[in-house]
Amino acid sequence: MGAQAADAPALQRFLNRFVQTQELPGAVLAVTDAEGSVVVASGQANLATGAPVSPDTRFYIASS
Repeated sequence: MGAQAADAPALQRFLNRFVQTQELPGAVLAVTDAEGSVVVASGQANLATGAPVSPDTRFYIASS
């Protein structure tokens, strides 16, 4: 199944459940292949303001 054929609502439901069960503030999930991509977002980008995560949200990735 190519990315264009991916079921975006099913991916959204999966990510929503994952963010909730893993107790994450938010996340973005991308499925990409030669045919295109599907991107879904879930949760909060800013816990203080409640701003939602969007497909364009930047995440800091680092080790502590």
